[in-house]
Amino acid sequence: MAGHWEVNCKGLVEDTHIVLNLYLKSLKDKDLSRDAVRRYRTTLQSFFLAHRVSYKSITRDEVEAWLTQQRAQKKERTVKDYLKTLRGFYNFCVQEGHLDNFPLNPNLQEISTPDYYWELKTNLPNPDNQLIVNQFLLHMKTLGRTEHTIVALRTYLQRIFKEIDQSLRQLTLEEIEQRVIDTHQQRSESARNGMWSTLRSLYEYCWENEILEDTPLRNKRKFAEATDLYWEVQGRFSIKENKDVINAFLLYLKNKRRTKKTIVEYGIVLHRFFGSNPLHFSQVDRKQIDEWFSLQDPDWSIRTINNYKQVLRSFYFFCVRKEYMAKSPIDLFWVEKNASKKYWVTDKVFRNPTNKEVVNEYLQSMKISNMSELTIILYKRALEIYFVRKEDDFSTVSFDEILQWVIHQQKIVQATTVNGRLSILSSFFTFCVEEGYMECVPIKKRWYMREPRPIPRYLEKGELAKVRQHAEKELLRNRIIVEFLLSSGCRIRELHLLDKKDVDIDTRTARVMGKGGKIREVHFSVTCALLLERYGEMEEVKEEEHPALLVSRTGTRLGMSRMRKIINQLGKSAGITGSLYPHRFRHTFATELLTKGAELDFIADELGHANLETTKIYARIPKWKLIRLYRRHMG
Repeated sequence: MAGHWEVNCKGLVEDTHIVLNLYLKSLKDKDLSRDAVRRYRTTLQSFFLAHRVSYKSITRDEVEAWLTQQRAQKKERTVKDYLKTLRGFYNFCVQEGHLDNFPLNPNLQEISTPDYYWELKTNLPNPDNQLIVNQFLLHMKTLGRTEHTIVALRTYLQRIFKEIDQSLRQLTLEEIEQRVIDTHQQRSESARNGMWSTLRSLYEYCWENEILEDTPLRNKRKFAEATDLYWEVQGRFSIKENKDVINAFLLYLKNKRRTKKTIVEYGIVLHRFFGSNPLHFSQVDRKQIDEWFSLQDPDWSIRTINNYKQVLRSFYFFCVRKEYMAKSPIDLFWVEKNASKKYWVTDKVFRNPTNKEVVNEYLQSMKISNMSELTIILYKRALEIYFVRKEDDFSTVSFDEILQWVIHQQKIVQATTVNGRLSILSSFFTFCVEEGYMECVPIKKRWYMREPRPIPRYLEKGELAKVRQHAEKELLRNRIIVEFLLSSGCRIRELHLLDKKDVDIDTRTARVMGKGGKIREVHFSVTCALLLERYGEMEEVKEEEHPALLVSRTGTRLGMSRMRKIINQLGKSAGITGSLYPHRFRHTFATELLTKGAELDFIADELGHANLETTKIYARIPKWKLIRLYRRHMG
């Protein structure tokens, strides 16, 4: 088990983690009290988790910016203790030869200069940039921005312009993007977002004060408010007809009652793709689109890439519908597929490569066994927690080692979590025994903690009536979500994956894909059938070429997170006790069947339970509650 002085948390760069433990051990060896060492450890963890870069890369400005942020939230005495801790750590690094230069002024007593904190602390190579940035920071002060905010802006701008000889008036969007990539490739996504936000504010200030005629970076919100014709793109295009067709598409979105924010964002994406493109929109092929994406910021998240793809896909489908071109260069499933996303492979760095190899082999076997993606990801995370920092080979794990781990887990997480992780380890070690890597599973059944057996949370008859009453005020699509889940008992993922072709309104049945890729037939109510029939007759649904039953405003399959949000908001508006979530509808469906006398095996079939034991949770409802429920539902 780790000592009280050791750093033991995720998110730290490896060399930072090593040096921090060396420093804390040196404090322990000096006979500092346990509480004192823990205070040092907590401060240093907070500091380096906030930056997520090597301790060698931290600059003086970053240290001062962090301390200024802490001063806004904590007492001056506490912040001085933080400064003392950082000074002690960096003194240790210099003395032990881990660092050549000391990033803090040894005589520094104040966190930042109280006067003129809005001015740059270092001279930029270009005097014009120096003047403009200082004017911008002073402008932020006159707008009433806090000292913490201004110091953060100052730090970002110093970092981006400290090696640029060229005036910011002459920088192109491509040059700005490359500079952000060069300076932030090792930093967190939040730091990159902060940089982009700062640069947009700077260039917006320059544009508004006529320092620049136009800006390569435009604040989306201000851009939308700058003109009443927010659905028209304003930038330059290599081919005028591209601009005309894009404006026609954005006007179409406006007529479809898309929000102003959505239309402006679509315009920005399309301008970015077509603005400097020398090809007519109808001549662009899939290969050229893929090449364009490959030239963009490599740190783009999958979500950002998919958002861009959705915009291009919707634009080209519009062009086909309007007969501007015969066929879209983008296929229907381009956005939703992600060939590089191997969720069954861990990409964490393991101290012992053999452990990583066997963990990936086990996860691969789960994938072959057709286990669900969410289950595999859950198993992967639990195995990473146990094996990432383990230096010994997995085959050497003993009963005592697992028992000590269980005892430690019991102190920090709930019984349910402990049992879940222990079950995952047991499954992994069983796999290793079957493959001949180990002789026995080093886990005993008696180690599992006794868990409370909660009764499923369902909706009472009055609550159910309220939900349906408030659902009538919702969009037709949202009413279908509620009614389908309530009358079929489906899981939210099963509804998410449901296609139009799988629904038979005449027989009121649907073929859904459950856990493990198992297909089963479910039934839904007459009310739900009528809603589905009306939904299919809507003009925008007829025009939509996506096979999904429920489609978002952007023309893609409606996401599960969006469905959960719709249901949660409905619960709040209906005044339901506790949070309302999709699985509560499933519990309501099962409980109602039970009150009407349905057998457990029938309920298991309807719910798609592979194991009858899972269904028996509904049998734990007290008999007097069932009688009361029966009388409420049946009279």
